[in-house]
Formats: sequence, C-alpha cells, structure tokens
Amino acid sequence: MKRFLLKLTGILPFFLLVGAVNYTIDAEHHLTDDKALQNAADRILGGHSVATRERILQHDFVKYYIGKQREKDDVNVMGSSKCMVIDSGFFPKSSFFNYYVSNSSFVEFLAITHWLNQKELLPDTLIMELSFSQFHNMYTGQPRYYFKACETFCRQLDISPPEMEGPRHKSPAYQLFSLSYFWQNITHKPKERYFVSEDPQLKNHFVLHPDGSLWVGQYLEFDTEEKERRVQDPGSDKLNWVKQLDDKVKNGFRTLIQFLKEKNTTVILYLPPYHPETYRLYVNDNPLFEELEDFADELQTDFQIERIGAYNPHIFQLSDEDFYDALHNSRAGFTKIWESRTGNLTQAQANL
Repeated sequence: MKRFLLKLTGILPFFLLVGAVNYTIDAEHHLTDDKALQNAADRILGGHSVATRERILQHDFVKYYIGKQREKDDVNVMGSSKCMVIDSGFFPKSSFFNYYVSNSSFVEFLAITHWLNQKELLPDTLIMELSFSQFHNMYTGQPRYYFKACETFCRQLDISPPEMEGPRHKSPAYQLFSLSYFWQNITHKPKERYFVSEDPQLKNHFVLHPDGSLWVGQYLEFDTEEKERRVQDPGSDKLNWVKQLDDKVKNGFRTLIQFLKEKNTTVILYLPPYHPETYRLYVNDNPLFEELEDFADELQTDFQIERIGAYNPHIFQLSDEDFYDALHNSRAGFTKIWESRTGNLTQAQANL
C-alpha cells in the first residue's frame, strides 16, 4: 500500500500540471467562459459590427447574447446555417435578430426557445427551419448546457427529448486532466478571432451587424471545382446519415408550435431548398423527404401557419448561381423565395 501511495505521489505533480495548463489556456473553452465571444456580443449590443473568419453565431455566442438582451424582437429566425442569409432587409419596419446556429438540431430549437421564454423575449414572429438538420441530434453537436436546457424545457412541455446519437459529452473533470486536451492547449496559437469592422461587407469574413443581419459574401464562394465537389457530396446536410425521422422530434415540433402560438408568437415554417444537382442526386427520390414534406403539410394545416420555401429548387426557378454549395442558397436565392409569398397574411404578419 505504501509503495502504491508513493507512486501516486510521484505522478500527482504531473497531473496537477496538466490540470493547470488545461484550465489556464482552455483553447476550446470546456472549463472557462469564452471571453472573446462575450466581448463580441457586447460590441454588437453596443451598436458595432463584428467581423470574424469563424461562424460567429455559434452556441456560446447565442447563449451569451440572449443573456445580455433586454428587449424582444419583432422577428427572429431559428435554424441552421441554411437560414443565415435571412437578414433584416426583408423586414424593414421590424426589429430583427437571426439566431442561426451551424448544424442546428432540434435540441438547439428547444434550448434557445427556453432561454428566450425565461427572459420574456419570445418574438412576435419566428421563422423556423424544418429540414434534415433537426432530425440529426448528437451529443457532440452542442455544449452540455444546451442539452440540459433542452431537457428542462421538455419537462415543462411534457414531451420526450430527441433521440440522441454519438458519445455523451465529456465532463469538465475529464477535460481538466485530459492528456489529449493538454497537447491541444500547449500547441494552441492564440489569434484575434473577432474585431470591430467599419466595412459592412468585409471580404473573406463573416460580419454580424447590430440588427442581427449576417454578411457572408465571398466567404462561402468556392471555385468551380470545389463547389462541384460539395454539390455532389452525399454527406452534405447529413443526406447519407439520417435513416428515419424521429417521432419524438415530430411530436416536439407540434408541441413547440402550439406553445409559441399560446405565447402569441406567429410561426412561419421555412423549408430551405437544395442546389439543383444535389436535389437530383439525393433528394428527389428520397422517401424521407416525401415524409418531411407531408409533415410540413400537417403542421401548416393543423396550426394554420404560413409556410415558405421548398426542398425542390425548381419551384422557385433557383439555379446554380443562387447557391454557394449544396445547401446554402444566396441572398438573391432567398429573395426569390421571399417574393413568392402569398398575400394571404395574418395581421401580425402584415407588419413584416
């Protein structure tokens, strides 16, 4: 026993060093707050535009931004990066913010709605994406606190959380003494991730404006060869991963829309289109998309909500020029969708 304790005492300083380095550097912010993201949110709330080469509206940013927000918006957007071109220009008379999160699953929808509701910030109108992204829920897809908020809100709504895939989140204690994270930290090279930009369309950057609009511009413009590769990639939008539509997510959508209606939030369902070639290769004959279209029809009919967009790009005469890649349409592409809306709007929608 003494020999074991002596050995343990011998390696203890090493793991204390590992823990100290991991906590101090914490390159992925598993253990400490991301001060850079917090400063970015503060600058945006202060009326500045913030530029980055990262996708700024990620999980930590959204949570912190909601925490700092004081007034609800007229219009919010909730969805994946397929929604990020929806900006305030489509709502000239309204306050606006786009809460897109890259690869947003239904877990993100529930967590973000929970936080907005807690602070009484639910918007008058919410544009809500319905796509494959919401049916691929992974533990590794979002921070632990998103899933915790999702579970809390599910108990409030009396529904089951989505079926989760992949390994569970690593605990903070694991990250604190992880040797792989230690190596990542000691090889980490700090860089300025976010900065105030006076150029609202800064080349090769995302630029988030105080009104919640996001400039993506040339940052998603690929050369012809790379774009063709992405368009033909079956991994785009998890097209070769999702094997069935989770009934818990379907039930969750119904319950969430009913909850929002009871809170006097008008829901507009958005079905984001695919690049014409991606649609031909992977969507047109996929029975899951027929099921998803039928589900969208049900939601529209049962809750009397407006529906815009379609997975089929040909409905709106969208061409290659209207897409950055397989699933991200340009602002010009979304403009065609928006302008196709019917004139049959409710009073709340008429103010958009």
